[in-house]
Amino acid sequence: MGKTIRYSTPEYQVKKLESQNLSVEDRQSAEKILSTIGYSKLIKSYRQPYIIRKGEDIDVK
Repeated sequence: MGKTIRYSTPEYQVKKLESQNLSVEDRQSAEKILSTIGYSKLIKSYRQPYIIRKGEDIDVK
């Protein structure tokens, strides 16, 4: 048999994002978006500008 996937609630997903220092101004909208598109799709779509790979220079202004 395959692995059982345990899904978390949009409320839990917002708490997880906040625990990673993401500011959430409108919790209700954030939960609605997460329930529509999902956590993984959201994170994968917007993470690229924030990824810092080992050995890369960071231009801080």
